[in-house]
Amino acid sequence: MKQFIAEFQLPYTVGESDNAEARRFMGFPEMQMAYVPWLVIIDRNGQIRHQFTGTDRHVFSDDTGLQEKHLRGYVGPLLAEKAGAPKAAGKAAPPLKRAPVKK
Repeated sequence: MKQFIAEFQLPYTVGESDNAEARRFMGFPEMQMAYVPWLVIIDRNGQIRHQFTGTDRHVFSDDTGLQEKHLRGYVGPLLAEKAGAPKAAGKAAPPLKRAPVKK
């Protein structure tokens, strides 16, 4: 993974995990087919706002222009949102909250 990130100079955070942990995070039952790659878009407040798997062709399109158009459509509105109130010093961040997943 480190080599891939370095080679493509990814400007965003990339996480990796074992299959069971990743499935729990994404909310996928063990028996559900979930094709890689997986993409999770998390807002400024730590809520999962969108998630996609390799079968979501509008996001993982071979047409990079179309792919960019769709991703900008998901990320742009989130960037325009204001972050919630600042967290008090010394308090742990709350766990990630799931918002309804939009496709």
